[in-house]
Amino acid sequence: MMTFGAQALTDIVVSTIPRKALPPIVKQQPEFGLRLAWLIARDCTLAYDRLTSIGRHSARERVAHLLLKLFVRYRAQWPGSHIEEMHLPLTQEDIGDATGLTFVHVNRVLRDLRKDRILEFHYRRLRILDPDKLVDVAGLDPQLVMSWIR
Repeated sequence: MMTFGAQALTDIVVSTIPRKALPPIVKQQPEFGLRLAWLIARDCTLAYDRLTSIGRHSARERVAHLLLKLFVRYRAQWPGSHIEEMHLPLTQEDIGDATGLTFVHVNRVLRDLRKDRILEFHYRRLRILDPDKLVDVAGLDPQLVMSWIR
């Protein structure tokens, strides 16, 4: 039984595997079981990272971290490209929910990041103006950011 849920912000396709179907699948395809275990462990690590980030980082760092992570994931879909802008189907309220902030505080942080020429976010478009500064503001090691791409 899971204690959390998910909400899609865009159209998605969902497939389910009944719990009783898993043991025979894993027995026939052990690599599937290993991959599933790896994905579950990774998701737990990401959730823990997100939770501890809320208590340890400033509002500016939290917003920068979230937007950087989403941008890197988006850009990783097209290796070798130099995409600077993306459609981001999040509202300021969604960003606030993900970072533990009010949408008013998110608005202030986004305004400051725009004023500092680090990024622009409006009409659900995110444009990274200075990726190096964004990594610094997020308080992340550049090597960690590169590991997200792999």
